[in-house]
Amino acid sequence: MRRLLVSFGSAVLLLAGFVALLNPARLAAQLADASLSTFLLGPVAILGAMVCWSEASRLLFASSDSRISSWRAFRAYGAGAFGKLVLPMGNAGGPAVMAYAFEREVDVGYSRSLAVIAVAEFLSLLASILLALVGVTVLFAVGVTTPVVRLLGVAALVVAVALAALGVVVWYRRTAVSGALVTVTRVVEPAVRRVSPGLAAKLAPDRVTAGLERYYETFETVVADRRTVVVAFLVTQLGWLLFALPLFTSALALGTPVPVALALFLVPAVGVATVVPLPGGLGGIEFALVGLLTTLATFDLTGAGAVVVLYRLCSFWFFVLVGAVAAWTATVGIRELPASLDEPAVALETPAGVDADDD
Repeated sequence: MRRLLVSFGSAVLLLAGFVALLNPARLAAQLADASLSTFLLGPVAILGAMVCWSEASRLLFASSDSRISSWRAFRAYGAGAFGKLVLPMGNAGGPAVMAYAFEREVDVGYSRSLAVIAVAEFLSLLASILLALVGVTVLFAVGVTTPVVRLLGVAALVVAVALAALGVVVWYRRTAVSGALVTVTRVVEPAVRRVSPGLAAKLAPDRVTAGLERYYETFETVVADRRTVVVAFLVTQLGWLLFALPLFTSALALGTPVPVALALFLVPAVGVATVVPLPGGLGGIEFALVGLLTTLATFDLTGAGAVVVLYRLCSFWFFVLVGAVAAWTATVGIRELPASLDEPAVALETPAGVDADDD
């Protein structure tokens, strides 16, 4: 709870500083003139993105012989997304939070749930990078070649190559990866035992090895169904397109449209701001987007701030609201989500309250 309060307190201070820099009176005037009907397209697009991403996860679970209805998948995805957005370091521990939420709905065991979510997260990351590369390619094609665009374009390409290399290592060198994880757990287990005997028990080499076997077994089953993986990727890509749309509609609502290609590029590009230990990158994303909009488009500081305020109302606050409702109705409760971040980083054993024999 203390970490949560500190995290939200820091985010509030950043947001207060953000608003103070933007001439609040002028910002309020611009927001008051926004077209409500155009703005409301943003939340609709966000809801569509959530449906796409939950459906992609449902398809992947189905390929591992774990059937789940679209509604239950959406409920689990919303609960997991809520945890990712509001918990400190929620994005860093996103797969663990999401796997925990889905495990409660599907009841397949945590290790197997994590394996499916790992595939879903990999596809999502790949789709976001592809979206950014498409956006930056179009910007280059129309003559937008500022140093910032070139730098971020190169960064997206580097991340794509690194992601491919990591995937190859994890898949084709699984014995080495498993051995490294077991070695790490042996090293840290004595120190962890002094702090948390219960957590240390989950880091016992035999339990870690068994968890890794279940993880890779499920991972192998999922990726073997290539047709489903391709369909899940396309659905995930559609979700990212919808997620980028509110930046375009927010600017359009204010009568200052941004190029679609710029929106496709910026939305995944500013995702790096979520690495800071703030809920959903709150504060960091706002500053990053304002800086990029004033640099890459014809916005003054206040105009860019107005666009970002409307965009974040859709992409963060509305997302959190829908996720909270989903978490409220889901099998996993809102109060249970923080426990998923207290699991071992490799998340190979089931969280508290889930029987280890579920697999």
